[in-house]
Amino acid sequence: MRAFADRIEAAVRRKDSAIVAGMDPNPALLPPDIAAAPGAPPEAHAAAFERFSAGILEAIAEAVVAVKFQSAFYERFGAAGAEALARSLRHARGLGLVTILDAKRADIGSTAEAYAEAQLGDLPGTPGPATDAVTVNPYLGEDGILPFVRQAAPRGKGLFVLVKTSNPSGPQLQDLPSGGRPLYLHTAGLVAKLGAELPGACGLSGVGAVVGATYPGVLRELRAAMPQAVFLLPGVGAQGGKVEDLAPAFLPGRRGALITASRSIIYAHRDHPDTAWKDAARGAAQTLREAFRRRLDL
Repeated sequence: MRAFADRIEAAVRRKDSAIVAGMDPNPALLPPDIAAAPGAPPEAHAAAFERFSAGILEAIAEAVVAVKFQSAFYERFGAAGAEALARSLRHARGLGLVTILDAKRADIGSTAEAYAEAQLGDLPGTPGPATDAVTVNPYLGEDGILPFVRQAAPRGKGLFVLVKTSNPSGPQLQDLPSGGRPLYLHTAGLVAKLGAELPGACGLSGVGAVVGATYPGVLRELRAAMPQAVFLLPGVGAQGGKVEDLAPAFLPGRRGALITASRSIIYAHRDHPDTAWKDAARGAAQTLREAFRRRLDL
């Protein structure tokens, strides 16, 4: 099985794009022509999510290399939501897109093993068979990450460890000093260590790092701490991150980092009411890809 890092590298080169679209379906923000009515049963909302995801995926497939599905939006609608998520993941795969499940799982022992099998394994009825990578919370340390590494390794899959997140309150814990360094640098060291467990032929690792685009000032030190990690950079667009600030996250040749945008792509129709929602999403994804190509000083 081809290593996850190698598949990411190939997709970036093939499309000349490093854009990841975040699929965060919110009933209140869906286009009126496909949204379920307020108070509708879970099955109706799940079906609306699936229609929305299908339309977005087909519109943006040429401009993006991957899609990051936020698990929580689907889980809230129970079994129907889980089934819609699994089908949408398979649809993305069928369009040649790398799939990332944004679940931020964390635990230890047999519980972590169960989470890892569900998200990265081959069990029917779980997201695993159609998921290429999953996000992992590192707060429990190495014990909470290794089960995901062990599931990923034989299947050519990967994971992204939360290192420096884009939310405003992230620094409350992530920036705390420990041994003269902020906690996020200790987490980066763990990512670098575990990266050897999922090597790619391209020189990158399948153990990647979530690093918020809203904190560009730390990108250089984090790249030095994790030279082989693929960075997943959320926060561009609605959260205020700017493509032109992200150059320090990239390796030479525009390698090693992925730029994530969610609301600014999938809900672009809300800023362009005279444009069909699929066309608005396609345009937003293409614009972000062009920004990656032209505005990064690499």
